[in-house]
Amino acid sequence: DYREPYKTGKWKAASAAFRKAHPLCAHCLLAGKTTASAVTDHIVSVTNGGRFWDSTNWQALCVPCHNTKTANEQAERRK
Repeated sequence: DYREPYKTGKWKAASAAFRKAHPLCAHCLLAGKTTASAVTDHIVSVTNGGRFWDSTNWQALCVPCHNTKTANEQAERRK
């Protein structure tokens, strides 16, 4: 199950540290908005081949941006 690593203390600590270093949503910043980040997102999703522990594949997002990105990725996989 690809979701298992997200449940570990190692991921939770790494994610929290990443968001502390990147406190604002990357997508909102590109749109000229300032929104607090809440999720450490894999830029290339793990299900699409992104490397889970590669921090260069991480970005901090707010929940709405993360949900939109995830929904778009799922729609693309269904095509």
